[in-house]
Amino acid sequence: MSILITAANSAQAYQLKSILAPEADILLGDYLEIPDLLVKSGKMIRTPKPEGNAFIHEMLALCLDKGIHQLFALRRAELLPLAEARQLFAEFDITLYIPAREIITADVARGIDGRIVVIENGRLLAGHIEDYADDSALPGWGDIGVFKTNNQEYTLFTAD
Repeated sequence: MSILITAANSAQAYQLKSILAPEADILLGDYLEIPDLLVKSGKMIRTPKPEGNAFIHEMLALCLDKGIHQLFALRRAELLPLAEARQLFAEFDITLYIPAREIITADVARGIDGRIVVIENGRLLAGHIEDYADDSALPGWGDIGVFKTNNQEYTLFTAD
């Protein structure tokens, strides 16, 4: 099972990679400029541009070709189109770690200085929140996504 993290040429992609399972097969990809050497070596892949009409189908094809089962999109331009295509990806057993449209559109970058956390099914999957009981849900966080938190408030974790 492979994981794809977008925004490969950002520090945020590496920060997220560091909190995910160390034994996981993680690919980094980006639609922005990536050195050919890294692409040819297989350390990074090029992803489709989110501005294109075929973005969703190209991203789905990429995930299927590379055996991706979990997708963490860290570029804001990727979030809404992917959130709206969640069901399509789910039909191919690909989990999108992207919150619901309502959370994406309501989120304002608040400059929170804190830790990165991954939420799945309303529960903490990776990262750390102080005073959090492992079996309790996180109200108001939505069902799934990558966030930055200082324990009192949170914002989406993105590269831009």
